[in-house]
Amino acid sequence: EANLYYSRKQHDKAIESLRRCIAINPDFADGHSALGYTLLKQFNYSEGFKELVEAQRLIRGDAGFEQVQELRRDYEWSGQCLEGKTILLFSGGGFGDIIQLIRYAPVLVGLSGRVVVICERPLERLLSRIQGVSGVVRRDSGLPLFDYLCELVALPHHLKTTPMDIPPTPYIQEDTLSFNYWPTKLSGLRGLKVGVCWAGNPGRSFEHERSVGLSQLLPLLTHAGKEIHFVSLQKGASEGDVAGFPDGLNMFDPAPDIEDFLDLASIINTLDLVISVDSAPAHLAGAMGKPVWMLSRFHGCWRWGEGRTDSPWYPSMRIFRQPCFGDWKSVIEDVTVELKKLTQYEFDLASDQQQEMLSVNDRNIEGTSTYIELGISEAFSLAIKQFEAGNHKEAAVICEKITLVNPNHSAAINLLGLFLLDNKQYNEACNLFVKATVIDPNVPEYYNNLGSLYQEQNKFDLAENYFRRAVQLHHTHPDILGNLGYILQLQKKLDEAVNCYRQALLFSEHNIRLLVNLGICLEEKGDLHEAELCYQKAIAIDPYHAIALNNLGNIFEKQGKSKRLHCIEHPIQIR
Repeated sequence: EANLYYSRKQHDKAIESLRRCIAINPDFADGHSALGYTLLKQFNYSEGFKELVEAQRLIRGDAGFEQVQELRRDYEWSGQCLEGKTILLFSGGGFGDIIQLIRYAPVLVGLSGRVVVICERPLERLLSRIQGVSGVVRRDSGLPLFDYLCELVALPHHLKTTPMDIPPTPYIQEDTLSFNYWPTKLSGLRGLKVGVCWAGNPGRSFEHERSVGLSQLLPLLTHAGKEIHFVSLQKGASEGDVAGFPDGLNMFDPAPDIEDFLDLASIINTLDLVISVDSAPAHLAGAMGKPVWMLSRFHGCWRWGEGRTDSPWYPSMRIFRQPCFGDWKSVIEDVTVELKKLTQYEFDLASDQQQEMLSVNDRNIEGTSTYIELGISEAFSLAIKQFEAGNHKEAAVICEKITLVNPNHSAAINLLGLFLLDNKQYNEACNLFVKATVIDPNVPEYYNNLGSLYQEQNKFDLAENYFRRAVQLHHTHPDILGNLGYILQLQKKLDEAVNCYRQALLFSEHNIRLLVNLGICLEEKGDLHEAELCYQKAIAIDPYHAIALNNLGNIFEKQGKSKRLHCIEHPIQIR
C-alpha cells in the first residue's frame, strides 16, 4: 500500500501506511528505512534521519562491512564527547553518498575529534585531501584503531541537521587539486566547456530509471550550439558509449586517463558547467561549488526533495525533473533550451532608445575606449554609481561595454539583468541572471534577483527556490532572509516565514520592514500579543509608520482596547 502511494507521489498517505506497518512490527527495518526516505523527501529531517538511524540499528551483516557491523553495538557514535577521540566513518551507499556527506568531517573536527574514513580505492586520494579528514583506509584492508564508529548517513541526525543549516559548499577546494595535468590537457578546448554524465553504476537497482539512453541524449549534444565543447565525465561500464556518438560532435573523452575521483575533480574544475544524471559527478560538482544541472528521474532521490529546482545540499545545483515516469525527452528539451541561452547572450534593448542612449553616453562618458583605459573595475564602479543615482540606462550602457571587453564579468551581467527587470523584460533579465550564476555560482545576490524576478511574476514556488539558494550562500543577510520570509508568507507558510523574520532580525533588529511583516504573520497565526509587540517596536523607531499604526489599531480593536481610535487617526493624517 505504501509503495503504491509512493509511486503516485502521494507521500502523506505513504507515510501513514508506513507508520501503521511499523506499529504492527517495530523491528521491520525496511519499513523504517522507507519511512525515513519519504519524510526526507518532504524535508522533514528531524524525523527522517532518525528513522534511517533506527533502520541501521535493525540491519545486520551489511555486505562488505561485516567487521564494522559486529563492532557497531559497542562503538556506535551517537553524539558522545569526541575530545581526543578518533571516529571512524563508513558508508554502505554509493560514491555520491560519500561525497555528499563527507562535508561533516570538519564539523566533527570542530568537536575536537579525529576523523578517519573507510572508502574504496577510487575515492582514496580525493578524501585524503578533504579538510578535517586525518586518515583514509581502503575498504578491503583491516580496520585502524578508533574510539567510535558512525555511518555517514547517521551524522545529520546526531548533529541535528535541518535544511537551513547544512554544512556549506564548497568543501572540495580548488587548492586541493594540486597538479596541472588536466588544466593543460583541456586548455585547447574552445567555447563553453560542459561536462556530461549520462549513466550511473549499473549495479544499482534503480539504474534503469536514472540513466539517460544515448539516443535520448543526442539532441542535447547536437543542437546545443557550436559554441559548446562537451567533455565526457562517464567512467565505468558506459564510458564506451562515446564511440557511438556521431562524427563531428564537439566531444572530448578523457576517460582512458581518469584514474579516480581526484582526476575527475580536476577535470570538473576546468569546466564552466556540468550536466549529469543523479550520479557521483553531480555530487562532485556540487561539492566543489561548480554550476551543475542535475537530470532527475520521476521518483527522484530523497536528497532532492519534491517539486524544487534547487537543493539545500548544493546551492550551485539546478534540478531538471521528469514530468512523468520515464520522460527524458522533455528533460533534454528543457536543458537544451537553457543551454542555448547561455551561448546566445546578447544584450539588445530591441528599440531605437538604445542608439539614442549610446550617443548620449558617448558624449558624456566618452565611450568604450575610455573604460578600457580606466580599467574594468573603475568602469563598473561608475556603473554602480549611475544605477544608484537612478540613471539606469547609463549604467546599462557601461555594463554592456564592460561585457564586450570581458564577457564573463558576472557583476556587470547581473546589473544588466536588473535594468531589464526594471523594464519588465522578464525573459531577458532571467537569462542574464542565470548566466551570472553559471559564471559565479557563489554570489547570493544573483539568486536573490532571480527570486525577485519570479516574485514579480507571481511564480512564488520558483521565487522561493531561488531565495532559499541565496540564504544558503549568505544565511546572515537580513534582506535576503526577509525576502524568503515574505515569499513564504505569501504562500501562507507562516511558521517558516516567522522563523525567517526572527532570524533576519538577529542581524538587523531595527528593520521596520521585518518587524511589520513579522507582526502580520503573527497576527494571521492568531498570536496577537507577539504581533502587538512587533508593531510597537516598529512605531518606536518610526512613530508615523502608517501600516504599523493601522495594524496595531486593528489588534486593539480585536482585543477591545480603547486605544484603537488614536492609532487609526495617525495613518489617516499621514496619508
